[in-house]
Amino acid sequence: MNPHRRRLLASMPLALPLAGCGGVFDDLVAACVDWDGPEFTTGSALPAATVGRAYSTTVEVRIVREPYDDYFRYAFRLRGSLPPGLAWRQLSPSRRVEVYGTPGGAGGYAFSFEVSVSDPVASPTAPPTLCWTGTERSFTLGVNP
Repeated sequence: MNPHRRRLLASMPLALPLAGCGGVFDDLVAACVDWDGPEFTTGSALPAATVGRAYSTTVEVRIVREPYDDYFRYAFRLRGSLPPGLAWRQLSPSRRVEVYGTPGGAGGYAFSFEVSVSDPVASPTAPPTLCWTGTERSFTLGVNP
């Protein structure tokens, strides 16, 4: 049995007195005893870049109160646009994204990353193993001339 499932099952005795209240509450109690879900650990202001110079920084997500972060699957999506000349890619472990490249234009840029997390072995009809499975954070990146 994987460690995440073992932790979830071990928390079930705490949920039993609250079970039976009906529908969504029962599912919430069973899945959310630890109140865990993804959050960005990287601050919203990324390190400054300079036009014409190679740039690289990482953005990272973790699961709140979950010691087995790397067990889950992470899917990132960029909302908005990076500065011209920069791109992004998901790194391994999958909970990290690298913003990299050579910026081509000075200025201040704003964009956000959205992440959704899934349990790689849960069936679609199983109750969720996390209390929430997605989050988004806005970032700013200054590019100096």
